[in-house]
Amino acid sequence: MNNWPNPFIEQRADPFILRHLSHYYFIASVPESDRPEIRRAVTIEGLRDPDPAAVRRPPQTPPI
Repeated sequence: MNNWPNPFIEQRADPFILRHLSHYYFIASVPESDRPEIRRAVTIEGLRDPDPAAVRRPPQTPPI
């Protein structure tokens, strides 16, 4: 039996894990709440290694 740490990945809001074909995907919001990030790994444990990709970054200046 695996003993999963709680939290699995620290300081991420609204986490979601999905398995598609041969990869696991972790999707969550970062602490600044200005962008979601996605992590991909072959194993679920590999999701803990920090190699995230930002899905969207907010504009540098607010819209007028």
